[in-house]
Amino acid sequence: MVVDDVPEEYAFVRAQSCEACGCTGSYDVKLQSLVRIDGAPHDVLDCKCKECGAEKSFTFDVTRIFARYDEIFKQ
Repeated sequence: MVVDDVPEEYAFVRAQSCEACGCTGSYDVKLQSLVRIDGAPHDVLDCKCKECGAEKSFTFDVTRIFARYDEIFKQ
């Protein structure tokens, strides 16, 4: 999923239902990391369900965020 800012990532995670127990809005972000996938920057949010403890990772393409910062620093 391509995002324009980090709060969009967290809003997406909050809106997800747990695949294990079905509850909504119960993921806690345990770790946020930056990785490169096919050369493009991506945020990975490792999450855990507050209700059942199931773990899930969400991956976001942050290329637009990095492009915006590149433009700022070029000025």
